[in-house]
Amino acid sequence: MRLPLLPHVAALLIAGGLAAPAAAIVAPGDQGPNFTKNQLDSPSFGQVTPRTLADYSGKVIVFFLLGYG
Repeated sequence: MRLPLLPHVAALLIAGGLAAPAAAIVAPGDQGPNFTKNQLDSPSFGQVTPRTLADYSGKVIVFFLLGYG
């Protein structure tokens, strides 16, 4: 049995229209706030290597923060 597609599409369009856009703390071109996080691939097991945003000054970086809390 096939379910009608129209109600699902309508629900997605309504939900998309009601979603608020994300608000950025910094504007494009502004300097980002400095923070420190631990490196995921540390040289040896159990060793923690902290990294800061300043370590990557002048480089293009991409943040993947899906599910980050």
